[in-house]
Amino acid sequence: MTILDDIALDLPAIEEGRWVTIHGLRIKLRGRRCEAYQERLEELFEPHRAIFAAAPNSEASRKLHREAVRRAVLERCVADWEAHSRDGAAIPCTPETVYELLSQPKFAHVYESILGHVAADNDYLTRAEVAEAGNFVAGSGGT
Repeated sequence: MTILDDIALDLPAIEEGRWVTIHGLRIKLRGRRCEAYQERLEELFEPHRAIFAAAPNSEASRKLHREAVRRAVLERCVADWEAHSRDGAAIPCTPETVYELLSQPKFAHVYESILGHVAADNDYLTRAEVAEAGNFVAGSGGT
């Protein structure tokens, strides 16, 4: 039996993000349902709507789609990080910096893990996590 409240979304975590560790990098990720991601994805899709409509399964469409998702995920779902250069200097978490660094082929495994977190159910919480977090959101009047 599934208790509906046990699968409630943590809406603040979707918008604000949750801290996770990916390949040793502490990173705060927003959920794919966050408004910032959705808006950025729409902005990136807009110039290519004709291509998507004319040839949705073409290699060009797939490539444009992949790149738009990559850019939107990196620019909007990465809310913060604890990244440092070799000399110990903190690397600022700006959309431009995150995209520039994590789009490099040498960080493909990091991006793929970020994408997995963003696309998975990481923005759902169990009842225990919800109680611990103190920000339970339920569709049936639960608090």
